[in-house]
Amino acid sequence: MSSDNHAAAALARTYPGGRDAFLAATQRKIEALKLENTSLVEPTGLSPENHATAHDMAKIVKAAADYPQIVQATSQRSDVIKVNGRRRVFHNTNGLVGSAGWDISVSKTGFTNEAGRCLTMQLQAAGRKILVVLMGAVAGAERTLDAHRIQRWLATSAAIGGSRQ
Repeated sequence: MSSDNHAAAALARTYPGGRDAFLAATQRKIEALKLENTSLVEPTGLSPENHATAHDMAKIVKAAADYPQIVQATSQRSDVIKVNGRRRVFHNTNGLVGSAGWDISVSKTGFTNEAGRCLTMQLQAAGRKILVVLMGAVAGAERTLDAHRIQRWLATSAAIGGSRQ
């Protein structure tokens, strides 16, 4: 689902103990997941000091798949939520979610000038769960094209009994 940097900042600000406690809890989660190359210095993800490797992002999406609320929220094309008594439609920023031929259970898109356009997702393909981490795309269409290439490769590899690595 679409994410909102203001909402992330509000969650950190209203976390029991405030922003510092939120960042401390985040650091504990980084350690618990054994993320070796991840740093979070502010909650929105927009600081150039925040960073994670593709390997760590794969660990994060795998862990996120264990939370039914995250799976439900990130595997829908859109959702209607009441905000201040008014119905608002929020759309998933991963255009592949809900598209024919895609069985995506967890998804997160992102963008910073430093990282480019990124996409992390868990999906079912070729009879197995696949974690996909794409980073550094110049445009959203580029990361979608890369995902389609991976999907075609998986289908071809499965059809010819190729490598499953």
